Amino acid sequence: MLSFYHKVWLFWVILFFIFSCAEKKSVPIVAYIGDKAITLNEFRDIYQFNPALAAVKNDVSAKKILLNSLIAEKLLALAAIDDGLDKEPTVRHYMLQFRREALIEKFWQDSILSKADVSEEELLQAYIQSKQKRVVHYLMYENESEAQTDYNRLKQGVDFIELAKLKGYSEQTLPVDTILLKTPLPNIQSAVFKMNLNEVHPPLKEGGYYFILKLTNIISDVFRSKDDFERFKPHLAKIIKKRKSASLFGRYINTHFKEAPYTVHTKVFKKIARLLDAQIFPENKAERGGNHFSFDLREETPLGKISGQPVVTFRDGEVWNVKTLLQRMKVAPYPIELKSPARFRLSILAAAKHILDDEIIAKEAEKAGLGKTQYVKVQQQMWSDFLLFEMKKDRLIKGRPTAEERKAVIDSVLQMMMNKTDIKINHTLLDTLSAFRTDMFVFKTHFPQRTIAPALEIISLPPQDK
Repeated sequence: MLSFYHKVWLFWVILFFIFSCAEKKSVPIVAYIGDKAITLNEFRDIYQFNPALAAVKNDVSAKKILLNSLIAEKLLALAAIDDGLDKEPTVRHYMLQFRREALIEKFWQDSILSKADVSEEELLQAYIQSKQKRVVHYLMYENESEAQTDYNRLKQGVDFIELAKLKGYSEQTLPVDTILLKTPLPNIQSAVFKMNLNEVHPPLKEGGYYFILKLTNIISDVFRSKDDFERFKPHLAKIIKKRKSASLFGRYINTHFKEAPYTVHTKVFKKIARLLDAQIFPENKAERGGNHFSFDLREETPLGKISGQPVVTFRDGEVWNVKTLLQRMKVAPYPIELKSPARFRLSILAAAKHILDDEIIAKEAEKAGLGKTQYVKVQQQMWSDFLLFEMKKDRLIKGRPTAEERKAVIDSVLQMMMNKTDIKINHTLLDTLSAFRTDMFVFKTHFPQRTIAPALEIISLPPQDK
């Protein structure tokens, strides 16, 4: 029979073995707080991209401060779950959004970015182009048929300037633009840098318009050197990779979707825009500041009366009604402009397009099994915990005007949670972590309104009761 000493020793050996196996099967864990975990990836991301740590010069101290803050976050998230905040509809919508975003990021990493290789030859060509400014004259059209008619005139011998005069322009007012390698118009930028001087390009679609372009000048910067090339290579690689990724994604969509993956019921969408406009910009108030997007869907409101109407039909048969689309807009990281009615209407159109495209990618990612990957699980959990922490903290400090009162009530809840929650820290893993701190926020590539890691503030844990 084992002695008490051997039983205790055996317990810790088994615990360490379980702890180690769990890490090998999934991801390394810095700490367990009850049934919540602080993963190494989560800790590293917040450590690297957190301005709150900028004042802490010593890395060992910074890691300790962040660990305590993350433990406090998880404890308040657990307290929020005890209160049932995770069951609230708005919270559920955000949690599902976090999962969708992680699925989309993982899809791009695995299916698109990993295939967008950049060669040395491409970098050199991009370097030469980066030293150029290409001047184009252009005519813009709202529909393809009108643009094609005018292009046919050019092919039949009509001069570009003569055609422009027929459209109401003079040589002085003819639209002109300078296109650089970094110009954020992917179709136009790509086409212009393949054109010869004085060449006219057939109708080209960019955004919702069609363009006929004529390359009229190439301005070159004569300064080029190998050292200059090497310095610009990382930046050029990003530009090329982004352009290639867009092309690869377009090819993916064309290959996997022979027809449009969704249909928007235009009349219903226009009705949504009009009713939102009336809610947000009432009569005699033409402009309004801020960026808080809200809407009233109560049954007695005009918007509420159409909330059940279908507005989007997906190719797989799924249908979104007005309420679903608006809920997605509210939780998605796409800005809604509220400075003027015109900018508002353009922004909700752009946001809706992004959201629907995201849904298609998320569905593809789910079909590919990416929802089971550790990246998706860790991202969803990290952001969900942060949301619950923020909600619980906001409710605790509401109505408490002084910093002392706010700290006291937060410490009280943390103390209670610490007394009833098992906390296990992997000090070996934490001590061996080496990561460079940027001390600033960095935004995600695909979701420019979302930072790589949550903006976690520094929170000190109260002394533990003995």
